[in-house]
Amino acid sequence: MAHAQSLAKLSELEMALAQEKGASAEKAKELDQVKRDLDKTRQEKEKMSDDFEERRKSYLLHTADLNKRIEQYAAKLAEEKERTREKDDRITLLNDELAQRTGELDGERRELSSLQA
Repeated sequence: MAHAQSLAKLSELEMALAQEKGASAEKAKELDQVKRDLDKTRQEKEKMSDDFEERRKSYLLHTADLNKRIEQYAAKLAEEKERTREKDDRITLLNDELAQRTGELDGERRELSSLQA
């Protein structure tokens, strides 16, 4: 009888061990799935990081290009402003000359008028 009890106990322990092995195998499968999910998430994160870095580089290049174009435009604008100032100065000189010459002619006209009178 003791032998039968021992066999029953042994059989019970073997069943418990089989259940534990089954549970352990299930946990191992879950762990493998978690590892695969983690790897997938890590790869997605790296791709997003790489994509972000590419967009950032593109933005920096675009910004640098815009800044260069703005500087070129500002230089052209400064040159045009200088040419306009030079033209304005020339016009002022010509107006001064014209006023002086007009004054001289008015003086000569008065002289002629007084001589004719």
